[in-house]
Amino acid sequence: MALEALLQSSCADTPSSARPPGYARRRPEESVLHAVVREELETFLARAREREHPVPRFVEREFRAYLSCGMLERGYSVTD
Repeated sequence: MALEALLQSSCADTPSSARPPGYARRRPEESVLHAVVREELETFLARAREREHPVPRFVEREFRAYLSCGMLERGYSVTD
């Protein structure tokens, strides 16, 4: 498959015959951990600020990056 075509398609709408052999898209957004972080992150951060012990910025960035991981609308990469 040409690189341009790969970049313009998403894994969800790419026929299985065009995907790399053995490829299976991970779905972190369907995990229990992802659901808990997604549902509780803002409350957790607000409570930490209220207690005057805010979460370090790098921790908040990591949580937010985790929430966007695997989301096709945010882009994706294919690695060997």
